[in-house]
Formats: sequence, structure tokens, C-alpha cells
Amino acid sequence: MPRSCQAIHARVGALLLSLVVASASAEPVSYQGHSLLRIDVGSQADIERLSVDRIDIWSHGLRAGSVDARVTPEQRAALAERGVAFLVLTENLGPQVEAERARLSGVRRQVAGQRGGGFNYVEFFPYETMIDYLNELAAAHPDLAEMHDFGSTIEGRTVWGIRLTG
Repeated sequence: MPRSCQAIHARVGALLLSLVVASASAEPVSYQGHSLLRIDVGSQADIERLSVDRIDIWSHGLRAGSVDARVTPEQRAALAERGVAFLVLTENLGPQVEAERARLSGVRRQVAGQRGGGFNYVEFFPYETMIDYLNELAAAHPDLAEMHDFGSTIEGRTVWGIRLTG
């Protein structure tokens, strides 16, 4: 491997390691001052610019028309300065995010007390975790449960379901 590639791999590895370490010990992200906007996008260039600006798109995909996105105060100012048209849906996401965190924290404690922790239907779990859980259920009860492939998502992931019989 060329020396320049080795250097790049080393830097990327160090960055990823620092991100893992930071995320493991980091406080929850604050969304104080962040806004939810409906941004007008009229062309492919507009869409590409949002991607380059690292705007957090909340809509299902980027396409001409409008997209809903979370923006920092700096990103909002930059959009306004460039003359990008947008509608403010939520001025400050911070209080809503904090209220939801508090609500989920109480529910998590309640669920953990009832089920001894582990998997639950209240929190977000990565795709792989959900599929592993379904596979465990089916394997534990092969006479009652069977995994089924129902097709693919728009992202190309398999849509799995579990068929229960009696």
C-alpha cells in the first residue's frame, strides 16, 4: 500500500477511535437553539448544497420540492444569508428534545423494572439488533415461530417479519 494511503488509513482509524471513545463517555447532545425548518429545494444543485452543508434532513429522501431539516443556528443563518426560502416549523427544538428524553428515561426505568432490562419496544434499536432479537425468538420456539423475508426497504435492507402459529 502506498505511504499516502497508509497515512490516510491511520488518520481515519484515529478519528474513528476518538469518536467511539468520545461517544461512549459523552453527555447527550444539546439541541438548544436548533430549529426545524421546511426548506424549499427547487433543483438538484439545491439538494446537493444541503448535503454539502451537512444539513440533518428529516424528510424521507432528498428531492425537489421541500424537505424538513434540523439546523443549527449557524446553518440557519447561512441558509438565510444565501437567500434560501424556508418556513420555521419549530423555533427551538431544545425544550422538546429534553422533555422527550425525560419521558423516555422514566419509561426505560419502568420497562427495565418489569422485564429486567434488555430488549423493549420503547427505545430505538439498530436494525441488526432487532433482527437478532427476532431470530432468537424464532430459534427458541421453532414449533411456534418462523422468520419470513417480506422484501426490501428503499435502502436495500431486508424487511423481516416473524410468523407466529398456535
